[in-house]
Amino acid sequence: QGDWQSCEVIFPSKLFGSALYAVLHAPANIDLAHDKLPVVVIAPGSISGVQSQYQWSARELAANGYITLVIDPQGVGNSELVSYPQTADNYIDAVVSGLDFIESDANPLRANVDTAHMGAAGHSLSASGLSWLQAEDLRLQAIVAWDNLAENATGAAEGGQLVGGEIPSVTPLRPVRPRVPAMGQANSDGQATNPDDRKKGYELWHQAGVSSMLISFLGKGHLDWAQGQAASADSSSDKSKEMRLFEYYTRAWFDLWLKNDRSALGRLTASQVFDQTSTEIFSPTYHSALYLPALGIDCPDIASGSCTAFQH
Repeated sequence: QGDWQSCEVIFPSKLFGSALYAVLHAPANIDLAHDKLPVVVIAPGSISGVQSQYQWSARELAANGYITLVIDPQGVGNSELVSYPQTADNYIDAVVSGLDFIESDANPLRANVDTAHMGAAGHSLSASGLSWLQAEDLRLQAIVAWDNLAENATGAAEGGQLVGGEIPSVTPLRPVRPRVPAMGQANSDGQATNPDDRKKGYELWHQAGVSSMLISFLGKGHLDWAQGQAASADSSSDKSKEMRLFEYYTRAWFDLWLKNDRSALGRLTASQVFDQTSTEIFSPTYHSALYLPALGIDCPDIASGSCTAFQH
């Protein structure tokens, strides 16, 4: 994961006022007097998900020049439990409240934050929430949805742009309106009746003309993005290799859009990652895809071998 440093922080929930627990990460060699670094806020999956299961991404990003904040939503993990229902709002609130903290004087790294380059990643329910939030919170400039980009986010109000970190009230559905470049990472569980089954969120971005990528990983399940306590920490373990693969694509996407690092495109379209070939990475059952309209890339099925962007 490289060299990083971290500290625990607590700040108020925008929605409930309850105390939210998070861990703030930065490069080990950060220059406090001069560095201005991009930011990624990370939120967990619902039910059993907690922030500690996603530090694999927060630490690796921090070691490579990011400030990261991974958060327990209200009522989850070490965050305060109050008498409000658990809904998608809690997970959206975690990201909005985290961005508020990043921009506040309570953040010990406030002077080092590049507020023009902030993104977010989330798993499961947080991924659905981010799919919606990216259109409403204009501070976000790129997102990564771990299983997966969504067509709508359940549990809060339709339409309307957030003002000053406001969280909308609970209603059944919210349609997603693509605004920022978005990557979806998807599992390959189940038997496909439609090879584009994992692409429904991606297709919204494609139809809107907004850059997007979908990776349907071969042999991965929905819970694999959460690193459990029992997972082996050995770098040669299957779990460590899996985390590195998820993070390889996660950081490449953020590098492309938050750092304007054009070398990231080569990483996103590599025919081999670490010791795995593309046939070992992409599911042959569910389509993976890449859409970068400004670069003339529109690849509806990466695994087919027909996309010239991946033929190098």
